[in-house]
Amino acid sequence: MNAVGRNADLWTLLHEGGHAFHVFATRAEPVYAYRHSPMEFAEVASMG
Repeated sequence: MNAVGRNADLWTLLHEGGHAFHVFATRAEPVYAYRHSPMEFAEVASMG
């Protein structure tokens, strides 16, 4: 992630933090596919 001092940088940081939270929250999930979702699914929430 690059930052240039704009408000959009904060939104990008929060977005990437969501990915980090997902990894943290699903790390003990027994089904591998639930821990590592495809990129198409991982970005669904940010497309709306």
